[in-house]
Amino acid sequence: MIITTRTLLWGGLIVSLFAWPSLVILTGFARPTRWNVVLALELTFVAVTALAVTVLAFIFRMRGKDYPRRVLREGVLIGLVVVLLLALQYLRLLTWIIALGLVLVFLLLEGLFLYRERRHQKTPAPAAERPEVRPRPRARRERKTPSS
Repeated sequence: MIITTRTLLWGGLIVSLFAWPSLVILTGFARPTRWNVVLALELTFVAVTALAVTVLAFIFRMRGKDYPRRVLREGVLIGLVVVLLLALQYLRLLTWIIALGLVLVFLLLEGLFLYRERRHQKTPAPAAERPEVRPRPRARRERKTPSS
């Protein structure tokens, strides 16, 4: 199966429709034990990633571009940032400097991914820079004449 931006759009929407209500039920009706907090962070990752993938896929589709790997990567990075920030807040270690540093690290990481992606794209040379390709002349075969 080929994954396209359209597939990610619908898949992210379906996953998001299941993940957000599950997260609301877990955080609203369960006691905050250690395992429930871990499960809530996992559900938050899934829900935020699915929502980000859906929004990014919609934006890319509206622009007429199809970059499914990029959409999925950026959605996962957004989900990771949110979960790390929530985990640090739960542990009471989050300050605005740490949050800003974490966001900047993930922005730098995405910038490196984009740089690598563009560097490895094979773009055709402009017509003025292309070497002119001429067909090779065929070697003429000598005809065998009957010897008399």
